[in-house]
Amino acid sequence: MLELIAKEGIPSSRVPWQDGEALASLVRDGLGMGRAPIADVADLAERHFGLDVLAWPTGRGVSGLCAHGRGVVMMLVSTAFTRGHQRFTTAHELAHHLLRDPREVVIDSDLYDGSNPMEKRANAFAAALLMPADGLRDVIAARAIDAAVLTGLMRHFGVSYSALLYRLANPSVGLLGVEARETWLQRPVSAVLRAANDPAPEELTIADESKRIPARLWRSAQAGYQNGRVGIGTLAALADEEPEQLFARLAANDIKPPEPADDLADL
Repeated sequence: MLELIAKEGIPSSRVPWQDGEALASLVRDGLGMGRAPIADVADLAERHFGLDVLAWPTGRGVSGLCAHGRGVVMMLVSTAFTRGHQRFTTAHELAHHLLRDPREVVIDSDLYDGSNPMEKRANAFAAALLMPADGLRDVIAARAIDAAVLTGLMRHFGVSYSALLYRLANPSVGLLGVEARETWLQRPVSAVLRAANDPAPEELTIADESKRIPARLWRSAQAGYQNGRVGIGTLAALADEEPEQLFARLAANDIKPPEPADDLADL
């Protein structure tokens, strides 16, 4: 079933928004993920569902976009947001792809647009994929939900503060009441992390503005570099990195261009 979804998707018109959770469970079960957190959502999307994932600091106007059709299957994720937000965006855009959103290019300037059924489906999928209900229960282990528990959940599942609170209060999870959710939402995440004595709050609150080239594109570019068809300047432009620095980094991993031919060898 999972292979069929990866190949053909599910028409979004056939999936009510609540079933975004069912699709997430199907993905988790099909990949044997159990209740564990997902280490790398972009890698999962590329390896199992054929998307190319580009992550770049493109500003805060758009969280991400998904483009599929006419031989193009890719997503862009803006890294001008926190890591938790980026991971939710990646899972959200994966949902648009799996549900075969009829729009060839889906631009998400507001991930939490509750008025759009397709966005609600994508959000339900992303939340359930990143935060499986049983996994949340395992980590909480019947403890009262306080700042330390919330901080631990954010770190364990790699999610944002607001996404976590909405997931905990989801009726299918039922670990937090709506009133309690709203009370927590009124507290700044920085105050919650401070109350939990989190050792590195900036990791959860500051955008990392990282850069990620689609793995398939980067592998092809490196292969071209190793066989002499692609220069270090082209690779550096692709990676947005200084040529000398990139050359040293690649060489350290034994990725080098071919040795220059010896013009005097036959003399």
